[in-house]
Amino acid sequence: MASPPRPVIPQAPALPSVEARRIARAVDLPPVKSREDYVLAQELLIGLLGPDLLDYEVAPVGDHGLEVSVRRCFAHDNARRAGVAEQLDCGIFARVGGWLEAFDLEYDMSPSLGRCLKAQGQECSRTLRLSVEPVAAAARV
Repeated sequence: MASPPRPVIPQAPALPSVEARRIARAVDLPPVKSREDYVLAQELLIGLLGPDLLDYEVAPVGDHGLEVSVRRCFAHDNARRAGVAEQLDCGIFARVGGWLEAFDLEYDMSPSLGRCLKAQGQECSRTLRLSVEPVAAAARV
């Protein structure tokens, strides 16, 4: 007897985009059109999805960028406890990329996605350069 067909599961990179759009719609989030808008949206998403999962800091970089530095990451902590941290690809910044895509923001991430930086003995910090115009009277980042 043949096994029932497996359900089709969306690719992981698409899931953060879906969650961001659903949350934005649910809370009637205004369009994200600037770095400052994105930082506020990110704070909202992290606040709803798991504020205790990360200890991080966001700092502006130039007119269009921001640096996100993660001091504590639940994914790295749990992978290290399980003894698999060296094989862990960074899921946190993959999720951030999905959120940026959900808000139709073009971006460049440096360093690019790959293995967990913390597991490689590096600081977990990535610079995001957004293709948006800065807002003169923007919210504090």
